[in-house]
Amino acid sequence: MTPYRPIKIAISGEGLAGATLANALLKHPQLDVHIFESASEFSERGAVVGIANIAQATLSEIRGTVENVLERAGGVTMTSSRIYAEQRGIIVHRAALLDELLKPITADNKHTNKRVVRIVDSPTQQLTIHFDDESQFEADAIIGADGAKGLLGEEYFENDRQYGWIGNGGFFMHDVLDEGETVQCVLSAMIIDGD
Repeated sequence: MTPYRPIKIAISGEGLAGATLANALLKHPQLDVHIFESASEFSERGAVVGIANIAQATLSEIRGTVENVLERAGGVTMTSSRIYAEQRGIIVHRAALLDELLKPITADNKHTNKRVVRIVDSPTQQLTIHFDDESQFEADAIIGADGAKGLLGEEYFENDRQYGWIGNGGFFMHDVLDEGETVQCVLSAMIIDGD
């Protein structure tokens, strides 16, 4: 019998999207999740981010490691008179939220100074990810959370198009905004009891 080997997942980009995704995958013991960041440290740029109700519901669905993450990061309910009471979002400092999202991920699974420069299929049925420091990492899958300016964004998405995929009860949309400075990704799927 072949020994059990966890499925190795590489996430390129450690921002809020990459860290949230890593937390969602952590609850699956058959996955070995690693985050790769091109910068010398894990950090988030910008002051605050507004977390809408749908994003709050998504974080609640992840459960476990992100339980109360917005509160732990110092999130505050938006109380603008322009917002309906039942649709209040939460504003939170980006860096504080990222710090909280990164806490459950072990140091061995967080890698800095790792800018992806090439991805090739390897003979072992895995992908070999090459970094600008000439190191390599083998993974079963790589997920790009490095934006439109990262290798995966430049390699697989034209900057002036919106992409959408539909199938198997789900929908994914990728859209580049602000002349290529911002990437918007939307995922919608039905969760059926027992899946």
